[in-house]
Amino acid sequence: MKRSIIVHGGAGYIKDLPAHKKGVEHAVRAGWEALENGASAQNAVKTAILILEDDPAFDSGYGSYLDLKGDISVDASIMLSNGNSGACSNVSSLRHPIELAIKIMEETDHLLIVGAGADALARRWGMKPEDLRTEKEIIKHKKLLKIISGKAASDEKEYYTKLRPFRDLSDTVGCVAMDDTGAFAVGLSTGGMRGRLPGRIGDTPVLGSGFYAGPSGAVAATGHGEKIMRHVSSYEIYRGIEAEGLKASLQGFLARSDIRDLDIGFIGLDKDGEPVWGHNSAHMSWAYIRDGNYDIFK
Repeated sequence: MKRSIIVHGGAGYIKDLPAHKKGVEHAVRAGWEALENGASAQNAVKTAILILEDDPAFDSGYGSYLDLKGDISVDASIMLSNGNSGACSNVSSLRHPIELAIKIMEETDHLLIVGAGADALARRWGMKPEDLRTEKEIIKHKKLLKIISGKAASDEKEYYTKLRPFRDLSDTVGCVAMDDTGAFAVGLSTGGMRGRLPGRIGDTPVLGSGFYAGPSGAVAATGHGEKIMRHVSSYEIYRGIEAEGLKASLQGFLARSDIRDLDIGFIGLDKDGEPVWGHNSAHMSWAYIRDGNYDIFK
């Protein structure tokens, strides 16, 4: 069995390609080192995502996007090929929400915990909120408020139209890994859409949409969350693995007439640990290592 790991730093229009390359390379090499040292797929995914959550180049952990009110809330998820899963959403200013998602999977009978309930669990488990706002995001938030001119509450359509130029989709993070036992894990972490309405939940914590893992492989999504959720995208791709293979299933999904114009992307591993990626967006950052062989997006 060949161990394998692939990470992504988001799909969309990436303005700082060098920062993304540095970030995903750092994360995938750390995850690979964990696998080489005997770590499980779950721990390799956690290792990679913790690094990405600390990197302000990405919309996760430190560097998360601000919502319409200027607050930060984060989402994360984890799923294993044995079906175990955990996720959190709308957690207040938690630097490493992937840790909370894993604890939810391991310590509760629930799949998804959100808002105040998730905050309370994080505190119980010793995870403290931090000020995750960066100068870059504070500046962008101020510009956004000037553009939408406070019309979000009175005219939702106009709010979303004016929000579009600021709706960066390119910086959420994800990882898929396979360990020496052939087990898979997939994890995601995000700070959500910039300028989103408070309480909004995207695809990251939604099983089957943002992520899916099973005995045949694992898939992680990135991009416009609402569009990913509408098509239950990760599960749709996963369910084609046995019939046509992961690469063909992913490419076929992206080529569908109702999908091909969407700002979305995916990474995954098939049952042999073969890394697969694809996107319909301008860019997607990714890097993988399989059996010691390394590659990164151009």
